[in-house]
Amino acid sequence: MKKFLLLLTTALYFISATAQISEADINFAKQLVTKNQAAIALSAEDQQNFLVTSTYKTAEGLQMVYLQQTYLGIPVYNQLQVLAFRNEKLVSNAGGRIPDIHKSVNGKNGMPAVSVVEALQTALLDAKATALEAAVPINISSDGHKFEFGKLGATSENIKADLLWYPIEGKNEVKLVWQVFVTPKVSSDYLLIRVDANTNAVVDRTNLTITCNWNHDGHSVEAHVKENHAAAISNNSYVVQQPAKKWQVRPDVISSVTYRVVKYPAESPTHPGGVPSLHTDPWLMAGAPAASLGWHDDGTTLHDSTRGNNVWAQEDRDANNTTFGRTALSTTPQPTLTLDYTYDFTKAPTDATSDNQKAAITNLFYWNNIIHDIAYVYGFDEPTGNFQNNNQGRGGLGNDYVIADAQDASGTNNANFSTPVDGNRPRMQMFLWTAPNPDRDGDLDNSIVVHEYTHGISNRYTGGPATASCLGNAEQGGEGWSDYFALMSTTNWATATVNDGVNRRGIGTYALNQPPSGTGIRRFPYSTDMTIYPLTYASMPSSVVPHGTGEIWCMMLWEMTWEIIRQDNAINPNLFAPGPTSSMVGNSSALKLVSEGMRLQPCNPGYVDARNAILRADTLLFNNRYSCSIWKAFAKRGLGRNASQGSAASATDGVADFTVDASAFSVAGSVTQIPEGQNVTYTNSITAGNCSPVTNFFITDTLPLNVTYVSGGSYNAGNRTITFSPVSLAAGATQTYPFTVTVNNGSYFTPVTHINETVPAAGIPAAWTATSTTANVWTTTTTSVNSAPNAFFAPNPVVASDHRLATTAAFTLLPANASHYTTLSFWHRFNTEDGWDGGVVEISTNGGTTWTDLGSKMISGKYNGALGTGSNNPIGGRAAFTGLISSFMKTTINLSSYAGQSVTIRFRFASDDNTAPAGGGWFVDDIVLYTEPVVTIKSNLFNASSVLQSTAETNTQITQASACVPVTVTTQPPATINTCAGGNVNISVVAAGTSPAYQWQVNTGSGFVNVPVAAPYTGGTSSTLTITGITALMNGYQYRCVLSNTCTVAFNSGTATLAVGSTASITAQPVNSTICTGANTTFSITATNPSFYKWQVNTGTGFVDVPNAAPYSGIATNTLTITGATAIMSGYQYRCAVGSCGGDINSNAATLTISIPVSITTQPGSSTLCEGTAVNFTVGTTGSVISYQWQVSTNGGVTYTDIAGATTNTFAIPVALPAQNGYRFRVVVTGSCGPVNSNGATLAVNPLPVFTLNNLPQTLCLSDQPVSLSASVGGGVWSGTGLSGSTFSPSVAGVGSKIVTYTLTNAGCSTAVSSAIQVNECSDRHVPLNRFPAIYLGPNPTRNGRFNIWINTDLYTKLGMKVFTSQGALVKTTEFNGIGYGSVIPVDLSNLPSGTYHLYLYNDEGTFISRGASIIIVRE
Repeated sequence: MKKFLLLLTTALYFISATAQISEADINFAKQLVTKNQAAIALSAEDQQNFLVTSTYKTAEGLQMVYLQQTYLGIPVYNQLQVLAFRNEKLVSNAGGRIPDIHKSVNGKNGMPAVSVVEALQTALLDAKATALEAAVPINISSDGHKFEFGKLGATSENIKADLLWYPIEGKNEVKLVWQVFVTPKVSSDYLLIRVDANTNAVVDRTNLTITCNWNHDGHSVEAHVKENHAAAISNNSYVVQQPAKKWQVRPDVISSVTYRVVKYPAESPTHPGGVPSLHTDPWLMAGAPAASLGWHDDGTTLHDSTRGNNVWAQEDRDANNTTFGRTALSTTPQPTLTLDYTYDFTKAPTDATSDNQKAAITNLFYWNNIIHDIAYVYGFDEPTGNFQNNNQGRGGLGNDYVIADAQDASGTNNANFSTPVDGNRPRMQMFLWTAPNPDRDGDLDNSIVVHEYTHGISNRYTGGPATASCLGNAEQGGEGWSDYFALMSTTNWATATVNDGVNRRGIGTYALNQPPSGTGIRRFPYSTDMTIYPLTYASMPSSVVPHGTGEIWCMMLWEMTWEIIRQDNAINPNLFAPGPTSSMVGNSSALKLVSEGMRLQPCNPGYVDARNAILRADTLLFNNRYSCSIWKAFAKRGLGRNASQGSAASATDGVADFTVDASAFSVAGSVTQIPEGQNVTYTNSITAGNCSPVTNFFITDTLPLNVTYVSGGSYNAGNRTITFSPVSLAAGATQTYPFTVTVNNGSYFTPVTHINETVPAAGIPAAWTATSTTANVWTTTTTSVNSAPNAFFAPNPVVASDHRLATTAAFTLLPANASHYTTLSFWHRFNTEDGWDGGVVEISTNGGTTWTDLGSKMISGKYNGALGTGSNNPIGGRAAFTGLISSFMKTTINLSSYAGQSVTIRFRFASDDNTAPAGGGWFVDDIVLYTEPVVTIKSNLFNASSVLQSTAETNTQITQASACVPVTVTTQPPATINTCAGGNVNISVVAAGTSPAYQWQVNTGSGFVNVPVAAPYTGGTSSTLTITGITALMNGYQYRCVLSNTCTVAFNSGTATLAVGSTASITAQPVNSTICTGANTTFSITATNPSFYKWQVNTGTGFVDVPNAAPYSGIATNTLTITGATAIMSGYQYRCAVGSCGGDINSNAATLTISIPVSITTQPGSSTLCEGTAVNFTVGTTGSVISYQWQVSTNGGVTYTDIAGATTNTFAIPVALPAQNGYRFRVVVTGSCGPVNSNGATLAVNPLPVFTLNNLPQTLCLSDQPVSLSASVGGGVWSGTGLSGSTFSPSVAGVGSKIVTYTLTNAGCSTAVSSAIQVNECSDRHVPLNRFPAIYLGPNPTRNGRFNIWINTDLYTKLGMKVFTSQGALVKTTEFNGIGYGSVIPVDLSNLPSGTYHLYLYNDEGTFISRGASIIIVRE
């Protein structure tokens, strides 16, 4: 079945940001750079040619500084150094600069001959975009290097142009260009068109919206759809039907939002948990600061649609990027929003009768926010350049939320993401997928959404937020990072297990109408199982850039994630809460490493660069906690220790390697020179790497023909190899493997010195010939020499020159022979234009007709660099000695491969056509061409699969044989060697004679054999055998040494017998003891292999042996007994000396403490008190008190129970209760010598009187009559303002809240109850006499002449009254005193006949006032 794959595309803005960094930040960054100049490797010139594009501090305290190279004040495209500082010290340095850029530029003065408008017109013509307006800049940088124009009717985004130096790939050429950013209208193209600033020609053109053919057979997705699903293709354009209601109220916050979505962490509707469901307030998963504004607050406005601080999600069915489409709106008003749209999967995504489009927009909004929040908590925050409208003052520029286009009509079966620099809005375009029927909506495939968003993450991380152009090289992991974040964010970590890495994980399976277990858009589904996903770094050359290569990078990261999970044996179930780095585990640690690796890596990183950045992140954040897991994972996928990425601009020149870590391997002889006929021992040494043990490796040593095998390893005479196998070591362990050979007689010959040039005189000697292509030639000098008086010197001119110094005659080297070893050595130093001018050494075997470079033959002091190919250097492109070496160093070259040939040697110095250091050049002295007899041993280390891992070589000079003196033993090994188990011993033999050979042997009971070359033995072929870590089983072993030399037959030394004693060990120490006077106690220890016990006592003047007398017994056993201890022994210390092989060992000291019995000196006393009163019971004691426990008896002292928490010498009852009346309390005082009970103390509690107040008034007026107060129980006392006895007078109390208190005392215990009476002015009662209703008469008429006058005013204390008949006759005069408000004045006119009477009422207390009234008397 044919597979059609997702065209995941990335658009990047390569226009640099106008950095808005404070002057203080820039100055601080420059100070850091200056302070660390040597570590950064900046020259003085470099220091003057850079600009700080970004600088910020990470959450982990790293100060990031991004330096861009400049030349003549103009930035050099993508030449960045990514620096990290901690505590103002450089801790990470990635990236680089173009050295000696002045040699490569095409505009020496940096002045463009072509104007920016001319370049813009050329770029528009190349983009086939027509300007409808004049090109007038709207923004120009102060240096005149950056221009911004409007859209000019031709583009969807403003046109920008930058003046840059642009390196031409593969050439030593840097052009001055205008880089013009053009986005043709109604197009997804984001074009960077670079126009030569001198010729106005287009240098190159990059469409940053990448579209790729992904099908394996070259059959594109589009073609597949047209051929097989034509009926499913629709050009219909539907829009979201918005709710008619517009919510007008904007509260201060949006309190809650509910979405119907493919809920995190589900990948799509067809994946487990992927059926669209409701999710309320998902931003709480990350919380602040990632989601401190929620998802709908952009810092200024609260939106009730799919718009907020992080993303504006909308439909784009008109494929017009110059306008905004419709969003999905909440169906409920703020502050509680609802985006609950149900997707009908039986209908097309754009079906107008369904909510499909709104559901897709909602899901796109939700997942953009999900990945924003996840990325934030792992480091992609505001200073890093994340995507937010409002950065809330946390750094970065803001104003760059994601514009997310759902159902974009500009394409199908694809998606893309455009990443401008920080401060400019990115755009995500999601398309429909036409292969299924109905079409599938990419907005519901969350792996695609996250993939696209991560293109923005990786581009903002790499090179810093002000440079979004650092992932344009061929071998970059952009697609890999995007797939990786998609895998991480759609894995259900809450249910995952540590072994789930093998599970099949495809990307984009939903969009492709595949089951969740499908392959997806890649060649294989991701899995740590090599049979499921077999690709490695070795697969890069056959993989398509960028998707085919990117998936390999993703697999490496996925492999690393599961390796880290297995290391920690832990998974963080909540990806949103990783915690601090110190407590991160598993998946969270891996995601943090990947994120920080992007931050630390260089611009245009290859895979080795990116891997190294992750390792650096592990060092800085986790202190190398995951180093081994990282190496294991990358090595498994071909990016091991020895992998080489070649050029990051090429995805085909890398070299894979599967080595987890390199073992250290070497071979060395026991001597540097040996007479022929003598033995020499060589030792192979191997140290396993820190991450991996060495298992079943083997070593081979190839013997030259001038030696004969003696011993060590397994020898194969047929191929003359010695083999050591198996070689197995734990990680980090070291082991040696020695062997011995005899240097054959006749191997020696007299060494031949062909050249020994010390330059003794001025001028070029006759033995040398100097030539040059210019006037600059080799000379001699006394200025700088290795040995006086002269040295050769080749000057470094500022013109292209090739000057050579060659031997005048040829030298015939000795014919090939096993011992012939020829070297060319010389001492030299140099000071040249680094990377451009330098020297090489060459050889000719045909009299100078042709020459061969000797760099590959150099043993030490090798070439230190390479020369550039520009500026006409005759040896440009070759390795050479270049730059500055201030002190003479020695270079040695192995010419043994030229044995038997006639050779000519020459030193060649070449320069380019500009720039040279003052007085610079190459100084060469003490040239020696020398042939000597040598033993050359070549050793190889192979792994268990016979794959060569490492090689080593060593040389031993052969000297002339001397007369052989037979070996004799002058000192034999001792007959008996006493030692202890676990100890070490040396057994030595002293011998005389010529170069004795030694071989130690051991007899374990079945005869003597050579000691093994393994623990516990070392030095088995030397005069001293060392045995380390002796065990008891070795008791009685016998050792002897076999001695020999070339003139002595092997013979045996005397025998030494090992006597192994046991070493005692104390396994249980004596413990302190506390007893009472006269009591008994013991001190005991437990020991293994003791030869005796001896107890000792320290009475204050040091330890002495315990006497074998009372009160002691058992002084020579493991238990010391003390009978009848006395008070004076308190504080004595006891220890036991245990007899042991190698010396007695002492136990810890244990202390004897004699306790004094407890005595009660003060008994607790009884107490009588009132209910509610606090009371304390206290006891006084002497002696050694351990604890107190108070007890209570509720039955008169018959029984007592403990009181919880009452454990001090004082027991406090804060509130005594009537129920406790008659309780008895005592304390049990416990000492080391037993408990003592105190007397019982009786508590008498008198109850408080109980009563209530009888209906006291709560509110009175100042003019009210006195009120009598009462309580339910009499006999108490009233108190308070306005009281007289029990009568409360408002007029006396005055206005305000008045507290009255009734106190009742019984048996000395009082209860007081208070109440508040509010006395008010009651101004409504201030009614003048002549106003209603000051007074009221009644009844009226009256039948008996008696009636009352009610007083309704408080202004008066008396009232005068005169009574008149209807004829005006005065019949009665009276005055009423002591009246007040509420007074009722009875009036008796019963003596008057029936009739109407007039009353004249008056008051003269102040201003005279009066009023009249009538009363009718009716008599029956």
